[in-house]
Amino acid sequence: MPLSSDSCTESEDDSDDTCHVQCTVFNEYEGFCPPPGITHVTDRVSAVIKPADFFEQYVKTRRPAVFGSLFGDSAFNDRQWTNLYLLARAGEAKVLVEDRKCENDLVSFGMSSSKVEMKYGDFIKALLAQETRYYLTTQDLERFVDECDEFGLPKCVAAQPLVTLIDNYPVRPTILGNLVPHQISLWQGCTGKGSSSSSGLHHDFHDNLYLLIRGRKRFRLFPPSAAELLHVFGHMKKIHKNGLIVYALPQDNAGPVPVRADGAPMSIIAHQKHQEAEQNLEQAENQLEHLRSSVSMDKPESKTQLLAAEKLVEACEQQMDSALDDLLR
Repeated sequence: MPLSSDSCTESEDDSDDTCHVQCTVFNEYEGFCPPPGITHVTDRVSAVIKPADFFEQYVKTRRPAVFGSLFGDSAFNDRQWTNLYLLARAGEAKVLVEDRKCENDLVSFGMSSSKVEMKYGDFIKALLAQETRYYLTTQDLERFVDECDEFGLPKCVAAQPLVTLIDNYPVRPTILGNLVPHQISLWQGCTGKGSSSSSGLHHDFHDNLYLLIRGRKRFRLFPPSAAELLHVFGHMKKIHKNGLIVYALPQDNAGPVPVRADGAPMSIIAHQKHQEAEQNLEQAENQLEHLRSSVSMDKPESKTQLLAAEKLVEACEQQMDSALDDLLR
């Protein structure tokens, strides 16, 4: 399961980052679980650890860890990310910001908070004025990105203001090695003197790499093995061996698992298999037609070639039927 890279700045809130489910599900999780009595992460990792070692010891085993310092990537200019610098560089960028005072004077951020669109510069000015109602979180890539792939998914991994700040950070930090980030996000807010806020109990679809630039952030983590002790909205379909939690599709609890262990939606995989089957069948039929029109049936080797081509077409037709069944499901 690929890592996603999330940057957090100017955040002084206490946040929960949790894996959990509501009811009994098909739980195949095989990763790290804290021993009884352990209530905090003890692994402190050097920022200069080799990417291969980090993957083998932590990513592959699903073991959380805390880095003792920021990474030394030359592209990461974190020390100049003051509010005034961010205002000058990306102030005109439009962002979606959580507003916890839009409805019912809500005191927490997360799914219950409404989002408003504003200029990033106006958001920064609100922070400078110690305004605590706004919180910049993950941006909707589809809302701000025009270029998508053939499946309608954004081709880029970052939205504003990070697009404007692209020369200030590495898109793929060295620590990730060959892992490909799914999305890069900036989390930023102001809680006010002597106060705190929480993003609420939740679980993320991808792994997370958090880089704290300023402020303070606390995480409470629960392993997927504790899934049945916790509560979420919706019905949990399956927990893959790597800990990825998959929800059942609405009104389809008896259907197949809709997401593969690496996070790829099975609907997209089905489309790819169908396209590949169509191409293979077309090539096989063209080859058979060419043989029928060009070879001499008096030669034994020609009959062998023709028979092989006919069997290939038959196999491609079966592949096409199977791919169509998967696509319909």
